[in-house]
Amino acid sequence: MKDFAPSLQFSIPNGPCFSKDGFLYIAEQNRVLLFPAAEFFYESPDVAAFNLVAKGNLIPVEEESFNHTARVCKIGPDNKIYISLGQPFNVAPPEKLDLYRQVGIGGIIRMNLDGSGRGVYTYGVRNSVGHDFHPVTGELWWTDNQVDGMGDSTGRGTGPRRWARG
Repeated sequence: MKDFAPSLQFSIPNGPCFSKDGFLYIAEQNRVLLFPAAEFFYESPDVAAFNLVAKGNLIPVEEESFNHTARVCKIGPDNKIYISLGQPFNVAPPEKLDLYRQVGIGGIIRMNLDGSGRGVYTYGVRNSVGHDFHPVTGELWWTDNQVDGMGDSTGRGTGPRRWARG
């Protein structure tokens, strides 16, 4: 086993995805990195890495939390990157709702592969830990881990899990 990009410090890296041209994108807690030649530099201390979304610009810094920060990314059939932004609360306080809708917290955002054209694709997805595109229709489907503490048939007390589509 070897460390990837050992000269870089990551903050909760979870969402790796690849573009058709082989570029690696890694979504972290509050940043998205682009590695245009990851297969050549993955062990090197001088890895080629660029900020697609600079640290502190994926979500407002004051909204950083250790709850639901495992970002998932996927490149869509439209050649845009889709990133889930989990909501740090079980139920968001009313005073946060406008901000969350604006930046996409509790939803899925999308942008061009160069980081431009960011927009909220969908909202009301509390904590998606997986999404993919239907191979025929191109529709985005995602998991949706909703409100905790509601119980389920296993007795674990976790919220319902379902697939939804955009």
